[in-house]
Amino acid sequence: NGCLSFGTAGLRGVMELGTNRMNVVNICKLANAILTYFRKKKLNSIVIGFDTRNNSKTFSKVFAKVLADGGVKVNLFNNFVPTPVLIYSIQETKSDMGIMITASHNNKEYNGVKVSGADGIQISGDVEKEIGNLYQRMDEVELFNNFLKIKSKRQRNIKILNLKEISSKFLGEFYKNKLNSSLNIIY
Repeated sequence: NGCLSFGTAGLRGVMELGTNRMNVVNICKLANAILTYFRKKKLNSIVIGFDTRNNSKTFSKVFAKVLADGGVKVNLFNNFVPTPVLIYSIQETKSDMGIMITASHNNKEYNGVKVSGADGIQISGDVEKEIGNLYQRMDEVELFNNFLKIKSKRQRNIKILNLKEISSKFLGEFYKNKLNSSLNIIY
């Protein structure tokens, strides 16, 4: 249908204009699909992180703005974050879901979104299918126009997470667990 499809717990594509590309319009559309899912399931909070790719920070702010305006408590990192720290922060903040803006191993012209559940694990096939169906039914033009009008006081629903603070806790837990196990790491 000429649109990006939500699958493998996320959305990925080349960053360009168009309905089948990664851009602010499609990020807004996915954020609204996740907001609709949150309302349906009566979920409350989310963590959003981003990597160093072009547009990752911008995409994370779009997610945060849409979700906060919809009443979701948003925990947004203040700086780029490694995926394992984002996963750790989902449980640390007792959030219902985590969003990581990254295209992982894809080429530099790509970006993407990975969605994890409250347990820090990639969302299940059923959740993926439900969010994907919501995403496909959304009207991106109307949603983007609504996004441009957001001036809500609900933006105070966005809590900025300090990367250094969360990373320190993450590393402390990692080393504590490493000392209590026979885990071997090769770097």
